[in-house]
Amino acid sequence: MYKQMIWDVTSKCNLKCRHCYAAEKYDSPCRPNDLTTDQSKQMLEHVKLLGFKNVLLLGGEPLVRKDILEVISYARKIGLDIMINTNGTFLSPNMCYELLKRGVKEISVSFQGIAASTHDLVAGKGSFSPSLMGLKNLVAAKEMVDSDVLIGIQFTVTKPAKNEMDKLIDFVLENKANGLSIGFLDDNGRAHNNFDDLFISIPEYLNILEKITESLVKNSKYISSDFVFQISARQIVIKYLSHKYGVDIQSNATGYLCAAGDCVTVIENDGTITPCGTANNQRMSEKALKEKRYVLQKLSVFEYFTESELMQTPFFSTFRKYKNESKKSNPTCKSCEYNESCQVCPLLHDKEIDQCIEAGRRYDMYLATILESFVQPINDKLFSVGHNVNETTKDIIHQMLIGKKISEIVKFIADKYDITHDIAKKDILEFHRILRINGII
Repeated sequence: MYKQMIWDVTSKCNLKCRHCYAAEKYDSPCRPNDLTTDQSKQMLEHVKLLGFKNVLLLGGEPLVRKDILEVISYARKIGLDIMINTNGTFLSPNMCYELLKRGVKEISVSFQGIAASTHDLVAGKGSFSPSLMGLKNLVAAKEMVDSDVLIGIQFTVTKPAKNEMDKLIDFVLENKANGLSIGFLDDNGRAHNNFDDLFISIPEYLNILEKITESLVKNSKYISSDFVFQISARQIVIKYLSHKYGVDIQSNATGYLCAAGDCVTVIENDGTITPCGTANNQRMSEKALKEKRYVLQKLSVFEYFTESELMQTPFFSTFRKYKNESKKSNPTCKSCEYNESCQVCPLLHDKEIDQCIEAGRRYDMYLATILESFVQPINDKLFSVGHNVNETTKDIIHQMLIGKKISEIVKFIADKYDITHDIAKKDILEFHRILRINGII
């Protein structure tokens, strides 16, 4: 099972992004001090004892720390894999070389727009150029040392950038990144105070995701096979987009289930450990805490030497119970076909469920058109798939090749194999999706 520890290595940042989620806990003049170098090394030892191998460095801005290379070297020495999310402004040629020399696995550079005016409106005046230069330095360093580091662009969709989204893939490819991660803005940090200026509606967000995915398809001949396209969204959103556009879209590394307190844990700049960055946010968790759904505690990572010790604390144990109960009690989730493999955040469920409802509406409309359509094979790929498969799959492929509509194939399979129409339809439409993703139809 993939497990990731997210560590805010510092509360400090050289930018003041208008949507920064961390501002709510780190903007205060009374913010706690960052861990020292020695404390950071000791903390990493605890991370390893707790069963984590993957550590994502956040902040603040991780590269602000003067000892960041020493800390990363120590993490690598004890067998931890390191990923970094950065604003890119500290990615000098030498810093890039040093990071790659230490075997950093992934580095994502955050952009808030593909034009300087848009990016600077969100991240601060004059921030676009140094961020873009940092990305270019990173790509140049990768080519120079022949590193296999994944260089990604992290993009949070906001209102100022929404009209640039049809050009986002062009921007990624022009700058030779080999990954793109799209995120939806949460109502936390500074974004809460800039809501009207930054937020877009769920339908607008889906429209933007469709634009980006369509652009990805149009540029497919320029995209390498190892390119990673990741969207932070619910399972039905990914299913819909991947099916309609025939693109392999990845979820988060931990899948579609809420990983907080299970596969993912957060350590704040002073060593405070929490299931996620929302669970200990007093404003966002106010309703759940008022209803006594879980027990909020301030825990230090230095106090725990095994995963079981941490999981047995009142905070982690009650939060995980609350998370699982929320999934079972939510009517939309209970009736969803993805209920077993997907889970909304219990503290942000309204926003995420609205996303599911809108994507489900669009997917139903798309599937209705597919049922009345004929398959259009690409070259002889579909015929080749017909070898070494079971009899049912052979029958489906044969029906596709002789020009039957999908709805006719559903009826044929249901009658021949004595299964319900709904089961046949579900299985055949999923097979259709897989064929689309693999470029077979």
